[in-house]
Amino acid sequence: MSGADEKLKPGWTTASSSKKRGRGSPDSNKIPIKRQSIIKDYWLNTVTISNKFGPLESEGTASDAEVQTVDDSTVENPSTSNTNKPPPIFAHGGSAILIRSGIKHYQDSKFCEDYLQATTVVTEDAHGRIAFSAVYSPPKHSISEEMYCAYFDRLGDRFVTGGDFNAKHPWWGSRLQVPNPKGRTLYSVITGRKYFTVSTGEPTYWPTDRNKTPDLIDFAVISGLNSNDFYASSCFDLSSDHSPVLIHISSQLLNNQVKSPIFNKLTDWATYREHLNSLINCNIPLKTNTDIDAAALNLNSHILTAIKKSTPHISTHTNSYSVPRYITKMILEKRKLRRIWQLTRTQSAKSALNHATRELTKSLDEYKNNCIQSYLKELSPGKSTDYSLWKATKKLKRPKQHSSPIVNQDGVWARSDDEKALEFAQYYAGVFKPLEAVISDEDERRLLEPKNRSDQDNFGRVGCEEVVSIIGSLKEKKAPGWDGIGGKLVKELPPKAIRYLSVLINACYRLCYFPNAWKRAQLIVIPKPGKDPTQVNSYRPISLLPVFSKIAERTIQTRLNQAIAANSLIPEHQFGFRSKHATAEQVNRLTTEIRASFENKTYCNAVFLDVSQAFDRVWHKGLIFKLKALLPIKLSSLLESYLCGRTFQVKVGDSITDLYPCEAGVPQGSVLGPTLYLLFTADFPVARNVFIATYADDTAVLTSSRCHNEASRSLQNHLDKVSEWCDNWRIKINETKSNHITFTLRKYTCPPVYLKGASIPSSGSGQVPGDSSGSKTHLAAPYLGQTVEYVEQAAFASKHGKRAQVHLPDKTTKGRAESTGTEHVGRTELRVKCDGNGCQKSNRRAPRRKNKMSSQSSNMHTVTAEIHAPPNSDPDQIMTVPDHASDHSEGEMIG
Repeated sequence: MSGADEKLKPGWTTASSSKKRGRGSPDSNKIPIKRQSIIKDYWLNTVTISNKFGPLESEGTASDAEVQTVDDSTVENPSTSNTNKPPPIFAHGGSAILIRSGIKHYQDSKFCEDYLQATTVVTEDAHGRIAFSAVYSPPKHSISEEMYCAYFDRLGDRFVTGGDFNAKHPWWGSRLQVPNPKGRTLYSVITGRKYFTVSTGEPTYWPTDRNKTPDLIDFAVISGLNSNDFYASSCFDLSSDHSPVLIHISSQLLNNQVKSPIFNKLTDWATYREHLNSLINCNIPLKTNTDIDAAALNLNSHILTAIKKSTPHISTHTNSYSVPRYITKMILEKRKLRRIWQLTRTQSAKSALNHATRELTKSLDEYKNNCIQSYLKELSPGKSTDYSLWKATKKLKRPKQHSSPIVNQDGVWARSDDEKALEFAQYYAGVFKPLEAVISDEDERRLLEPKNRSDQDNFGRVGCEEVVSIIGSLKEKKAPGWDGIGGKLVKELPPKAIRYLSVLINACYRLCYFPNAWKRAQLIVIPKPGKDPTQVNSYRPISLLPVFSKIAERTIQTRLNQAIAANSLIPEHQFGFRSKHATAEQVNRLTTEIRASFENKTYCNAVFLDVSQAFDRVWHKGLIFKLKALLPIKLSSLLESYLCGRTFQVKVGDSITDLYPCEAGVPQGSVLGPTLYLLFTADFPVARNVFIATYADDTAVLTSSRCHNEASRSLQNHLDKVSEWCDNWRIKINETKSNHITFTLRKYTCPPVYLKGASIPSSGSGQVPGDSSGSKTHLAAPYLGQTVEYVEQAAFASKHGKRAQVHLPDKTTKGRAESTGTEHVGRTELRVKCDGNGCQKSNRRAPRRKNKMSSQSSNMHTVTAEIHAPPNSDPDQIMTVPDHASDHSEGEMIG
């Protein structure tokens, strides 16, 4: 390819397949298929193709093609190399397709055999699916009719396939009247299946050997389309031993729907508010549920109408070349020299062409560099240039994110966005369902006997001031819900619209009804890191809810929190989604309990439970029963309407599915969802001698005893109650992902415990690294992140001038350490020196160190630790440092 023809432009996506790595001709052969009003498709011999080949703007050239299909040996794929292939220095196989990203398409399965390689993309027109395929058939392989049929069957009923078939036949314009074997076989298949061919009738192959005669071997085979809509013409945009061919199609492909922003920098917000004031009428009847649904939809409609009238359209920028006149003359001169060389094939003509190509490339580079320098000088991060510097940064070319197909339960691939969205919707429709009942219907009926509260509801009206306060806290850049209305549009609402919204919310309270338009979620999916992207369960759903739903939920949340606080409805062991209950505080509760067992020299037996799909599988019937039992009647009735009748749809690309019901779970992304889950699990079993720590759905159950068997017995009794509670409320605990850990300084390990007959995996016992004595210790690193370190207790005692008892691997005697440290909690460095007579310790304030360092002497061991004073801790007690504390030369342990 010539230098002028190698200028690349954005807006293309690629697909490729190959059979062998090799080095072929650097030049290109392509058959562009050009549609009169819009489709162009190319077959060529290189993958280095752009949508603009230099400043080519004339009609009938390859300059503005929309689909380019590539075939040649220059397509490489080392992973498909085959030892029975020719050496890599020869050209022998490969194909690719470049298609404009604006065209709606997806890649179909590749056809990759020794005798033929093809890459296919599927597009759509008004009549349905069309497959475009690039094909390359190596000349040395013979092909039977069955082989051709196997390839054509993969393309479907409507397709356009073309490229280098290496098949010669007078039917499509080859020079010889006697076809070669491939030509006869392919002709038989084409006529037998009633396909038709499109070609120029002119030579497309120009051999460099003057003794060989040019011939036509590049053409297209078409099925299911009207032959009158096609014609072909030669194109000489590229320097190659194969001439490009344009195939014109009178058809219109479907483009991706590019939605303009609902507002832009030219939006007149004053006009927006004026339109809303003229459209909205606050004096509307809101006496029935139907009235509320209609009012919610009308509000959306009025906002969208007003913003459309207030926002002028900004035309999208089209990438096009505009070059000086002298460069255009150089391009025409290069084309003239290229035609002379193709006709004469003399060395002088080739030298002249190469010289012209180099000069043109140099001129283009200089012109582009000057344009870029001028553009960069005008950029600024300020508002005066509309933040042009940041907008230019956003336009920087980034890697294309891979979009993997999805395999369904039948093993069929979902390739298009429509198919993917349908697979996700069907999968999540199965997820948002309650688990099957474990108890009998009679037991469930007794469990759900009505227990309505008689408390009088005293909500108070939702005033405009409260709505304005909530709107002020909205984030403008949050993604909108299915209605397309985001935070910016709501913040610009006039007072009349805010009054309309407050009247609507008060009607919801009065009728205990939540509008259907506010219960509709739109799901988008993002891949989970490290998961197989072809599996539907390897994606995380993100739920986008209408912004008006969140405003109404915030008003309900305020009143719900008042009822929870007045009646202490959430247990003290629950720290999730609660004000002034941080994660660190819950961890501190755990560590304090474990420290107490160390100090008392008991066994602390712990189980960390994993709940499967905790928020997605919440049983609506059971949750509503608990809400009615815990909350005032009107509030619980409103929340019942909020939960029932919820729907969702899945969006993948531009494809949106129909609505599917949500029969279980608390709404993801909602304001009320976390609080409703806390109320649903508020009656988690508790006992007098059992320590419970919960953070949302993460649960820890601990028991302590001087006997390891008794510790497991107490824990097992409580787990049996937990299992019964889960069966009643249709909650599933994943036994394999739960963990059983023993915290102790003593030599035994607590026996295993079981949940529903399955043993909970234990991960708390192991050999201490570097301990030659074979002693054991029990840690909780997987869950507490080494926040529980035994050496902290010794440091704490040493800090306050108390005794610390140290056990070291060499069985030395007890040692004492005195300290004059202050009373405040801080960072202490303990130095334990061991000799034949015993051990000595000292402590001092230490700088922060993050990396382990080797000790200066073999018998000196240093440990640096953060010191946290646990509540109700008594520094007068004797605390024990485990054996492994002396095995660290120096390290940082964060408590």
